[in-house]
Amino acid sequence: MKISTTFINVKKIIIGIFLLLLLSYLSCSRINYRTNGEIPVYLTPQKGHDKNFVVDKSVDFYLFGFIPERHAIFLDMLGKQEGFNEISKLEIYERTSVKDFLWMIISLGCYTPRTVVVSGWGTKN
Repeated sequence: MKISTTFINVKKIIIGIFLLLLLSYLSCSRINYRTNGEIPVYLTPQKGHDKNFVVDKSVDFYLFGFIPERHAIFLDMLGKQEGFNEISKLEIYERTSVKDFLWMIISLGCYTPRTVVVSGWGTKN
């Protein structure tokens, strides 16, 4: 009798984790990528842009990703912080890292971080 009770409890935990993940991925959270003109940003390759950069940025959402509804990431500011005058050939990836996933599980969905990776090429001073 104990084995079946333990099995039922494990089954409930697995279903709970699945529902938590489903709710997290169905959230209305958005990340907007913008530029405010601090440095030139090009989506295509440019001559003279021979230095590579990669920036990992964590973006915080709360309550299964419903708060805040939108986050803004300024691409030119990321390039400027890395010491670039111009950036080009940008690639942007959004992912849920293992660390993000564990935080979401531990907090029961109250904290749901996402990791954004921005890479590209540019010129430095």
